Amino acid sequence: MMLRRIIRVCLGASALGVAALGVTIVLAWGSLREQQQSLLHIYAIQQRMATLSQGINHLLLQDQPAWSARVLVAEARQLASAMGLINYRDADAASQFLLELEGNIAAIAELAQQKLSATEQASVRHAQGILVNQVRAHEAGLNVAAQAVLGNHYSGVEQAVYRVILTLFAMALALAALSLAGFALLFRRIDQPLNALNEGISALQQGRRDQPIVVSARDEFGDLAEGFNHMLGSLRNHEETVQQQQRSLALALAQQQAILDTLPANIALLDSDGKVLDTNSGWQAFARDNDYREADQGRERNYLAVCDTATGADAEIAAEVAKGLRGILSGESGANSFTLTYPCHSPDEQRWFRLMATPLVDGGQHRGAVVMHIDVTERELAELALERTAYEDPVTGLPSRAGFGKQLQDTPLPASPGEAFYILLCDVRKLNDINQNCGYLAGDHLLRALGQRLAENLVSGERIGSMSSGQFVLLIDHRQRGLTTPGEIWAWLDTLIDLPFFVDQHTLYIDLTLGLTLCDSSARGHEELLRHGQLALQTARERGERWVAFDPALEKRVQDRIWTTVGLRNALAERHFELHYQPKVNLADGQVTSAEALLRWRHPILGLRPPDSFIPVAESSQLIVPIGEWVLREACESLSFWQKQGLHAARIAVNVSMVQFMQSDVPAMVSRILDDVGIDPSALSLEITESVFEQESEHLLRQMEALQALGVRLSLDDFGTGFSSLSHLRRYPFDEIKIDRSFIRDCTENSHSRGIVEVIMGLAANLGCSVVAEGVETVAQRDLLLQLGCTIGQGYFYSMPLTGEDFYWLLSSSSHLPLNEQAKITEVKI
Repeated sequence: MMLRRIIRVCLGASALGVAALGVTIVLAWGSLREQQQSLLHIYAIQQRMATLSQGINHLLLQDQPAWSARVLVAEARQLASAMGLINYRDADAASQFLLELEGNIAAIAELAQQKLSATEQASVRHAQGILVNQVRAHEAGLNVAAQAVLGNHYSGVEQAVYRVILTLFAMALALAALSLAGFALLFRRIDQPLNALNEGISALQQGRRDQPIVVSARDEFGDLAEGFNHMLGSLRNHEETVQQQQRSLALALAQQQAILDTLPANIALLDSDGKVLDTNSGWQAFARDNDYREADQGRERNYLAVCDTATGADAEIAAEVAKGLRGILSGESGANSFTLTYPCHSPDEQRWFRLMATPLVDGGQHRGAVVMHIDVTERELAELALERTAYEDPVTGLPSRAGFGKQLQDTPLPASPGEAFYILLCDVRKLNDINQNCGYLAGDHLLRALGQRLAENLVSGERIGSMSSGQFVLLIDHRQRGLTTPGEIWAWLDTLIDLPFFVDQHTLYIDLTLGLTLCDSSARGHEELLRHGQLALQTARERGERWVAFDPALEKRVQDRIWTTVGLRNALAERHFELHYQPKVNLADGQVTSAEALLRWRHPILGLRPPDSFIPVAESSQLIVPIGEWVLREACESLSFWQKQGLHAARIAVNVSMVQFMQSDVPAMVSRILDDVGIDPSALSLEITESVFEQESEHLLRQMEALQALGVRLSLDDFGTGFSSLSHLRRYPFDEIKIDRSFIRDCTENSHSRGIVEVIMGLAANLGCSVVAEGVETVAQRDLLLQLGCTIGQGYFYSMPLTGEDFYWLLSSSSHLPLNEQAKITEVKI
C-alpha cells in the first residue's frame, strides 16, 4: 500500500474517531445536563418537602388552620406534580401519600371553616387530632417514600455519570490505540527507507557514489529511492563525463600549452587590469636568458605598471605599448589588435621583436588580452639586407638605381642657371664580349674596378651609382671642374677610362657610351632627369655615337614611337592597312611578270603613311608578326582572286622581316595561309633583306629550308648593302637576288656601280639564281641592264606602286609598261 493511502486511511480513521468522540462527548454532555436537571428537580422536591413539613407544623400550631391548609394543599399538589415527573417505582407510593395527605389537609381545612357549637367543636378537635395524626403519619410515609425516590434517583444519576465517564474513557482509549496503530504502521513503513536514505545521503556526502539505496516497498519511499538511485547513476555518469571532459580539457590544455610553447613567440595572458595571469615557456625562457631573477618570471605582475615605470631609452616605446594595451583591454580604441615592432638589442647582438596584442572578449565584455612578443630579428635583418639590395648594387657596391634616385632626391634642384649640374649615364660597350671571353666573374670585377675608378675621381657634392649591369650614373658638378660643354665632359671621362684595367690576369680596355642631361632651373623632377639621361644614352647606342646630350626632340621621338605603336594596334584591329602592288616587268618588252606587295597605312588623321615610317616601330613592339601575317594573307588572297578572274599574274612577292623569323614559325604560317587560300606555293616569293645574315642561326636556316621544301621562292632583297658574303649565299637556299637600287641609280654614270652590277650578275649565274633590278627609273638604266643580261626589273620607269584596283585594271588590260615610255618619273620609291 502506498504511504499516501496509509496516511489517508489513518487520517480518515483518526477523523472518524475524533468525530465519534465528539459525538459521544456531546451526547454525554446532554445526558449530564439531564442528570443535572434531575438533581435540580430532586433538590426542588426536597425544598418543597421541607416547605410542606414546615407548613404542616404551622398548620398544627396556627390559629387559622383553614388558610394554612389551603396553602399546604396547593403545595402538596405541586409536590405531587413534581414527584409525578420522576419515573421510579417509589415515586408512585410518594404520590399516593401526597394524595392522602392532601385529603387530610383539605379535611382539616373544612373543619376549621365550620361554625360549630362548643360540643361540635370538641368533636371537631377530636377529629382534627385524628387527622393531624394521619397527616403526620402520611408525612412520615411521604418522607420515607420521598427519600426512597430521591435515593433511587441519585443512584440513577450516579450510574449515568459513570456510564458517560466510562464511555468517554473507552472512546479515548480506542482513539489512542488507533492512533498508535497508525503511527506504528507508518513508523514501520518509514523507518527502514529513512535509514536507507540517510545512509545513502551520508555516503553521497562522503563522496561515495557506489552505494545505492535499497528499498523493497512499492511506495513513495521506493519511488524516492528509485529517483535517488537514478540521480546517483546520473551523477556517476555526469562525474564520469566531467572526468572525461576534464581529461580531454587537460589534454587539450596540455596540447594547447605545447602548441603555445612550440610557437616562436613569448606569450602572456593578461586580465582586464593588465595583470599577467600565465605565460608560455618561450616567455619564461626569455626571462631566464635575460637574468630576470624573480621566481614568478613576471606572472602576477601588472604589465601596464611595468610599462608605465620604464625608464631610459625604452621609456617611449613602453609608453606606446601601455597606451595600445589600455585601448585593447578597455575596448575603447575599437581595434581588434595592437601591433608594434620595437628594437630590443643586447650587448652581444641586435634583436627586434613584434608585439601583438589581441583582446579576449566574452559576451561583448573585454575580459583581458593575449600579448605575444615575436622575435622578428631575422626578418628585420633581411629587410635591412633587402634595403641594401634595393639601394646598393651587389656587383659594384655602389648605390643602385633606387639608391641613386634617393640620393638625387636629397640633392636640392638648382634654383638658378649658375647652380646647374649634369646627370651622366655611361654604358660599357661590348661588355658581353668580355663576359664571353673572360668569364662573368671577370666582367663583374671589371665593373667593380670601373666603379671604384669613377668614384675616386669625384669631387665634393658629386654622386655615383650603378643603374644596371654595365651601366653607371653620375652627378657631375661641371662648374667646379671647369667643364662647360658635353664634349668637354666626355673628354674628361674618356681620360679616366683610357688607362687599362687589370682583371684576373687580363688586361682590358673598355669604351663607354654616354648620355647626358643638364639639370638646371627648369621644372624637371629627379625621375625625369634620369629618364632623359637614359633616353640620351639609348639614342647614342642607336646612332653608334660615343655621346649624346638630351634634347626635347629625343623625347618627342619616343612619344611618336609610343603613339605609333598604339596606332598600329588600332590599324590592325580596324583594318586601316592596305596593299599596293609594284609590277615586276620583263625589261625587254615591258610585260608584267609578277608584283611586289608593299604595305601602306591609311592613317585616319595623317593620311597614307609609307612603311619606313612605322615598320621599325612594328618590329620593336613585336607587332610585325600579326601585321606580316595579315600582309601575306591579303597578298595571297589578291593573287587567288586575279587567277580566278583569268588574269595573267605569275607570282606575288611579299617582304618578310627578320623579326618574324625570330618570333614566330614562318613556314607554319605560310603553309597554313597557302592551304586556306588555295594557291600554288611556287606563285609566292618571300623577299628577305641582307640583315638576315647579321643574326644568322641554325634556327633561321631550318626555317628557310622548310620554306624551300614547301615550294616557296626565296628572294635576297637589297643585296650588296653590306651584310652578305659568299659563304652566306652558298649556305642559304635563295632562288632570286635583287640588286639594291643604290647600284642601279648611277650605274650608267659610275663605272664602279656598273662593275658591281656585273659581278652580281655573274655571281647569281654561278649560284643558279635569277636577278631582279630595283629602282629602274630611266631608259638608259633599262638598256644597260639588258646589255648586262638582267631581264627582270621594277621601278618608277615602269610604274609606281598601284592600289589593288589599279593593279587589277593593269592586269585585265594586258598592257605593257611603261604606259608612256617618254614620261620621266623621278620620284623615289616609298
